[in-house]
Amino acid sequence: MNLSLARRSLSAVGEQRRSREDELRRMVRGVLKKAEEADEAARPSIRALEKLGWTIPLWAPIPFTEVVIEKVEPSGIDSFFGRSYRADNYKIFRKMLKKMKENMALSQWRALLEQCATVFRQHQYLVVVPSLLLILEGVLLFPPGAPKRHSSVKAISKRRFAESEWLWANVWLSVDTFFDEVFKSHEFSRDRPGIINRHWILHGRDETNWTEADCLRLFQAIDTLSYAIAEALNRGAEQPNSA
Repeated sequence: MNLSLARRSLSAVGEQRRSREDELRRMVRGVLKKAEEADEAARPSIRALEKLGWTIPLWAPIPFTEVVIEKVEPSGIDSFFGRSYRADNYKIFRKMLKKMKENMALSQWRALLEQCATVFRQHQYLVVVPSLLLILEGVLLFPPGAPKRHSSVKAISKRRFAESEWLWANVWLSVDTFFDEVFKSHEFSRDRPGIINRHWILHGRDETNWTEADCLRLFQAIDTLSYAIAEALNRGAEQPNSA
């Protein structure tokens, strides 16, 4: 093979490689664009689900929320999740709890979480709800390494949502909308809130008739939140709270 032919062959190989790389980049951009479009399409159902008192469940794909909102009447959402968790002797709940126990974001809350799970299985729901609210608030405000200082729950939640990368935006949207509902200011002179309210419960104003669904919604919210916090810790992106 003469030098000229060798050069032409190398040039052809280079062109083929660049062509494949360009095609691969186009495919990746196409996949990412479709993923972003799917995430954007899911947002109305995520917000609707949170308004009913539930974060997105990590044991199902995000589009699952669209199906739930479409197929299940708002009045039946609590029953739907209750049935889902009770199926196969609480199989989904047991798997969720196992992952939470291994989650670094819950390390300082593990003992309380385990005791909550124990009394939950004994149907002692009135003991579980206030304790899970403490965990939920603590995980958001004081992840491992964060200073113990006064912070605003809703301000921190909104900051995390605003700063989240698109891959995590819907998870933080779910968490933020949930906090908006459960931590909503609600004057004590008014009628009882439609779903559990942190201030009414921890300030002793609420009626103590919380249910299995109230426990499950909080377990699920802690799972969703702690997963997002742990992901930030793993990426080294976790910063002390400053709100």
